[in-house]
Amino acid sequence: MVAYFGIDRVVPPSEKSSIVNQRRYFISPNKKSEVEDDAKDSVSRVLGIRYDDLELRGGGAYKLPLVTKRGHRYSGFNMGAGEQALFALFLAIHSASRASLFVIDEIELGLHEAAQRQLVHELKQVALDKAHQFIFTTHSPVVLETLPPEGRFYIENSESGAQVIEGISPGFAAGRLSGLPSSEVCIYLEDSSAHILLNSYLGMELRRRTRICEVGSNSAVVAQMAARFIDGTQDEEVLCVLDGDQRAASTAHVNRFLGLVPQKRKEDAKCWFEARLKFLPSDMPPERYVLSRVRESHLDAFSNVCEVEQDQARDILDRALLMGDHGELYWVGQDLLKEEVDVWKDICRVLAKEEPDALEETKIALSELPG
Repeated sequence: MVAYFGIDRVVPPSEKSSIVNQRRYFISPNKKSEVEDDAKDSVSRVLGIRYDDLELRGGGAYKLPLVTKRGHRYSGFNMGAGEQALFALFLAIHSASRASLFVIDEIELGLHEAAQRQLVHELKQVALDKAHQFIFTTHSPVVLETLPPEGRFYIENSESGAQVIEGISPGFAAGRLSGLPSSEVCIYLEDSSAHILLNSYLGMELRRRTRICEVGSNSAVVAQMAARFIDGTQDEEVLCVLDGDQRAASTAHVNRFLGLVPQKRKEDAKCWFEARLKFLPSDMPPERYVLSRVRESHLDAFSNVCEVEQDQARDILDRALLMGDHGELYWVGQDLLKEEVDVWKDICRVLAKEEPDALEETKIALSELPG
């Protein structure tokens, strides 16, 4: 089964003439089934409200929910738009055959942020229980944050057609959707760790010129660069900076980029992308690189910033470096009783002060861009 839910689902029944004209069909209750109870429980979890009962009145295309909550009984004619839309959605979901597909336009319509978050969680669980698949559009950062990276796709139109970018970060999508004015240079990178490290090295002049976008993954960064090349707008220059552990795969990144641009433009595209593809230092993830450099050469500066003895600072970094890639900051934060992001900012500032030329390649590339 395939079902589509458009934005008209949030139009109240009282404003739909087709429903109003069928009021006589909503007098007698239908025979109850497990579907009503399942839908009632789903909507209760999404809205954080306990519904005592749900009946479905009418038949065919003309159905109306009737609920009981805290001793009060009311129908879809008296529900809020989001509430009524949720009952319609979950009644359809729980009555559908196993492994159905649901396509939902603007899934956040009529719902406050907490309900948006809970709706995504509920759909995840239903997908696991019933093998359903859900595809939906959204402009809500909250919805995007609740989805795993592999569930996020950003579609951007250009003169050559639609570009689909996988694994985007919520912040990147929100920035693109906001339509805010661009700066002179846009730098695409993978995540907040890379953002903080790069920002620690940029002087005030370069920070004024640049806009840094966390796209979400190396493949998403490459796809966004392809979209910018195809679009060809000149309102700002672009640069991408991937994590150091992606350096060995530079050829693969170039080939992926070329696979996303039109055949007739591949020669120009290759030169364009190679000139704008940069990497953070070393061949390690940024967290491991920075912690290793500080542990090897800058323990004194690190201990001063963190207000611990040098021997304790050494033990903290040694313990963190025993952990897997991207998990190091958690353990440093645990030892220092600080949030991971604050620990990372402190460590990056230490390295930037002690080794100011570590990101010179990227700084030179920025200074050589037009503007």
